[in-house]
Amino acid sequence: MPLDVATIVAVIGALVVLAHFFRWLFSLTAIPDGLLLMGIGLVASAIGLASPESFGGTGTVLLTITLVLMLFESGTRLSVVSIRDELWRALVLTVVVFLLTMAGVSLTVLLLTDLSLLLSLIIGAIVGGTSSAVVIPFLDRMQVGASSKTLLTLESAVSDVLVIVVTIALLKAAVGGEATAVSVSLLIIASFLYAGLVGVVTGLMWSLLLDRVRNIRNSIFITLAFLFILYGLVEKLGFSGPITALTFGITLGNIGALNDFLSNRHQFLSWIIRPTELSRRERAFFGETVFLLETFFFVFVGLSISLTNVSLLLTGLVVVGALLVTRLLAVRLVSSRIPPDDAGLMAVLIPKGLASAVLATLVVQSGVPDGVVAQELVYSIILWSIVVTSILIFLLSKTKLGDIYGSLAGSQVAEPLPLPDARITGSGDHSARPAAPAAGSADQAGNHPPGGDNSGLSQGSSSQA
Repeated sequence: MPLDVATIVAVIGALVVLAHFFRWLFSLTAIPDGLLLMGIGLVASAIGLASPESFGGTGTVLLTITLVLMLFESGTRLSVVSIRDELWRALVLTVVVFLLTMAGVSLTVLLLTDLSLLLSLIIGAIVGGTSSAVVIPFLDRMQVGASSKTLLTLESAVSDVLVIVVTIALLKAAVGGEATAVSVSLLIIASFLYAGLVGVVTGLMWSLLLDRVRNIRNSIFITLAFLFILYGLVEKLGFSGPITALTFGITLGNIGALNDFLSNRHQFLSWIIRPTELSRRERAFFGETVFLLETFFFVFVGLSISLTNVSLLLTGLVVVGALLVTRLLAVRLVSSRIPPDDAGLMAVLIPKGLASAVLATLVVQSGVPDGVVAQELVYSIILWSIVVTSILIFLLSKTKLGDIYGSLAGSQVAEPLPLPDARITGSGDHSARPAAPAAGSADQAGNHPPGGDNSGLSQGSSSQA
């Protein structure tokens, strides 16, 4: 049933209002707002009000932009010290989770369906990681230790690359090409290194230009525009755009620490090179933009899920059960020095999202036999993984299940909670994302005096956190 323009505009406004309400509801009930928004998409699809085809190619573009901005904005809130401490563990966790998940899912699919071994392996690879676009909003609503939050954010970004590269290699083998373990490993390493290096270098370059860019009228969106250009170029070169977006954000988010380091250790360089850090106003704007895109992302994911094949829906639910088992085993293997509450949360964070949906479409486009069945099964897994994760997160916070999962994950040593102004809680104010800039930031330097609305909003959020 096609909708007129006025109705579409009203629906968009209603979705944003509902997103705010669901965020407030989460602070009271711990029911994830993403699940409720996805439910709206499911209902709209079921009654024929809308479908992914209604958006044409715009839907995929929206999902990609959302992923890029989420990674960038979350990167601006990560401390380089915590990244240094957690990077190796994030890499180990990602690889262990991927290998165990791929093996467990492939075996489950092989036993429950008539799909071939190779296609079962492809499905296992597609759902072998976690979705940054789903994990990051969940982490923002939960009280998670700073190091654990960094670990899970890095894992979700790294796993996207691993999932994409391995799946494409298996698809190449399925259609008659060649893919060796050595070539796949080299491709993964090159993608990480080059993408990360591009993100760091361009982040430093942009910080040197940022003060001049601010002199342009209405320039607050230019940083995001540059991010989109950067993502597109890196993807065209065959490397990981998401990793570049994350490292670009991390670099800009830690310019204050870089300035302090130069002032204390290399005063001569600090006189020559003076990078500009992000202002409070810019951080508030990025947080608001991500919140808006998150709203439509979850609704669109709900629209994209097919509920017609009951058999595949049930199979997807069983596969998600296998995901929980393999995830728990993987977290147990790497859970030293992780506090019990965080370990329990890690063990249930199995949501799939954009990367899995896109790769499932690629399976059909490649002409692999039974590709359509594989696509529907992956969509079913995406749905159940988000639903089950949301339910378990609610139960972890409201019941004794958190203690049980923390015990099963094998964590022994507790980690102190982060300071209030560095932790995102489930308050109703989504603008709590921005952290207050260090002394000497752009706002305090006089380039951009704090605006009444944005600055006040950010300060209010900090006090609520």
